[in-house]
Amino acid sequence: MNDDLMVPDDSLPPPDVDFGGVSHFLSGLETFRALVGAVESLRSLAPDVCDVVVVIGDVTVLEARYIEPHTLSFEGVDDHGHRAWVVQHFSQLNARVIYRPKRGADRVITGFAQNKI
Repeated sequence: MNDDLMVPDDSLPPPDVDFGGVSHFLSGLETFRALVGAVESLRSLAPDVCDVVVVIGDVTVLEARYIEPHTLSFEGVDDHGHRAWVVQHFSQLNARVIYRPKRGADRVITGFAQNKI
């Protein structure tokens, strides 16, 4: 028995155990892909006179980045027009994908990038 963990030693997996491919569930990649898919789906439905953006809290996201293995970084502007960034673990993300009338001359679509660190 391992006194620190209060579980029998033989119940702990060895360090090199294969979890049967579930490691992708511990990554933010699927969350990132879901955001990309939602923006692309809504983009195809939205009128050309509308922006299609990700919104997190009061931040309208202009650029979203996935930083392996589990961090999402969002750059945009807040409701007051100030530049803003949100950096979150993928499991904490609460985002909306919306379309709304264009706020400027050019159509805005949230962009996506993937970084390895």
